[in-house]
Amino acid sequence: MTKIELRLDHLQCRVQGDASGGSEPYLWPVLMWVTDQTIGTPTPVRANHPHTPRTVLAQNVTAGTGLAVPAAAGTVRTQLDAGDTLRKAIAVVSLLENDDTPDHVVVAAYNRYVEALPDAVAAHLLELASDDDEVVAAATAAVRDEASSAVHSAGSDEMTWWEKVKVGVGSLNLDDEIGAEFASTTTTKDLGLTFQQSITIGSQTVLTQDWRLSGALVVDHRIDLCAAQALAVNQAKVQRDQVLAQLRALQTQWAQASALEKPGIKLEIDEVREILAGAEAAVAAAEAALAACRVRHVRDIPTHVLDHVLEARFDLH
Repeated sequence: MTKIELRLDHLQCRVQGDASGGSEPYLWPVLMWVTDQTIGTPTPVRANHPHTPRTVLAQNVTAGTGLAVPAAAGTVRTQLDAGDTLRKAIAVVSLLENDDTPDHVVVAAYNRYVEALPDAVAAHLLELASDDDEVVAAATAAVRDEASSAVHSAGSDEMTWWEKVKVGVGSLNLDDEIGAEFASTTTTKDLGLTFQQSITIGSQTVLTQDWRLSGALVVDHRIDLCAAQALAVNQAKVQRDQVLAQLRALQTQWAQASALEKPGIKLEIDEVREILAGAEAAVAAAEAALAACRVRHVRDIPTHVLDHVLEARFDLH
C-alpha cells in the first residue's frame, strides 16, 4: 500500500528586499497525485494540503536567516487504496509574505487555490508529460497563470467595498506572493526549491527576493499496519474543517447582518461552535488511536538514496 509524503524541512533566506526591513514568510504546500484509478475519471489529479491558510514561520526575517518548517505547516501525506498504482506524485509549494490581507480574504483565496491547482494540472496533464521541454514549460506557465488568476479573483470577490478602497489608497498592504515551485516523482526525491524575484535597474537585474526551501517528496510502497487509524484521522480532520468553514461563514454573515438579523445568526453560531467542539474531540481521539497504533507497530524509517535536486518545473516525462 503506497504512502506519499511531502515533507518541507528548512527555509533559508538569502536575499530579502522588503521595504519594512524584514519578512514574515508562510507556505502553501499542496500534494497531488495521479494513479491508475484516477486516470480517465473526471478528477484525474487528486490533492491534499495542510488546511492552514496562513501559518507564519517567523517575524522580521532578514537575509542569512534559516528557519525550521514545522510539520503542521510543511508536511502533507496521503495513502493510496490497496492495489492502486502511482503514476506521478506532484508537489506544488507557494511562498508568500504576510502583510495586512484580512483573514477572511486569505481563507477564501487559499480555498480557491487548493481547488484550482489540481484542476489546472489536470487540464494540462498531457502537455506536462511531453518529451518536449518547450511544451512542458508552456504548460507549467499555463498552470501558474490559471491558478494565480483564480486565487486573485477569489480574494477580490471576498473583499468588502471598504477594504478595496483601502487597497486603492495604499492604506491596506496585501500579502505578497514570492513565487510558486513545482516538483514531481514516482520514487523518493530530495527537494531543493528556489524562490526568486528581481527588478531591472538600467541594464542590470537585481535580486530582491531569494529563498531556498529544502525537504523531500517521499514515496513509500510498504504496508502500513496503521492504515485504518490514519484514514480515520484524515476523515476526522475533513469533518472538522467543514464545520470550521461553516462557522467562519456564519461569522462573516453576522458581521454584515442588520441588528434584527444578528440574534438569530448568533444562535446558529453557538450551535456550530458546539458541533466544532465535538469535531475537535473526534480529531484528538483519532490522533490518539493512531499514535497508540504506531507505538504497537514501530517501523524503521526508510533509507532512500536521493538522486538529485529537483528542477523548478514539473518534470513529468
